[in-house]
Amino acid sequence: MPANKKIAIFDVDEVLLDMWGPMHKMLEDFQQRKIDDGEWVQIIRDFDQDPRPYFEFGKYFMNSPVFERLNAKRGMKQVLQAMSASGWDLAIVTSAPPEKEVGLKRRRNLHFAFGDIFKRIDCVGSKDKKAHISALSGRYEESMFVDDNPAIVQQSVGLVTHPVWRYNLPHSYALDKLDLSRADIAKTSDDILKIAGIKAASPIQRRHCR
Repeated sequence: MPANKKIAIFDVDEVLLDMWGPMHKMLEDFQQRKIDDGEWVQIIRDFDQDPRPYFEFGKYFMNSPVFERLNAKRGMKQVLQAMSASGWDLAIVTSAPPEKEVGLKRRRNLHFAFGDIFKRIDCVGSKDKKAHISALSGRYEESMFVDDNPAIVQQSVGLVTHPVWRYNLPHSYALDKLDLSRADIAKTSDDILKIAGIKAASPIQRRHCR
């Protein structure tokens, strides 16, 4: 068991980095048309269920300089700094492919946005995140996993002390098919700190996703 007995594991897109804003604009450029907010939400939901129609755009986006310069989500740099100062090891499990240019861009982007604050960054490609979360969290007495996809958060229930769904409206369509009764919801970056027990003004009340 490491001297530091707490670990927080983060997904990247829409948890640490703001991807959908830049991606929305680039899809408009790619399709040469305006996409309103309602259609954009539907596109994200469609992608969740079948990403194949978006493969060409995905290549266009990931090969662009924008992909390597995504900005940190509001407040997340401060959250990571506070958690690190409070004794949490910080790690990432991302679906970016390992040992490929996309994975290298992801690592460069994370360094650009957050510096060297992460103890490790696992780019797992299309592999199941569950095994990687289990392997990381199993070495610690207290653990947290934060993802904006509720289906992946459900997979972490029982593997980590604090499964956390980073609230994301387009992903909320799936909640009726999931059991997140043992997970917390973080609607803001400050909520992640509260769940971690940092600077909480009052005891944390578990806020179920249903």
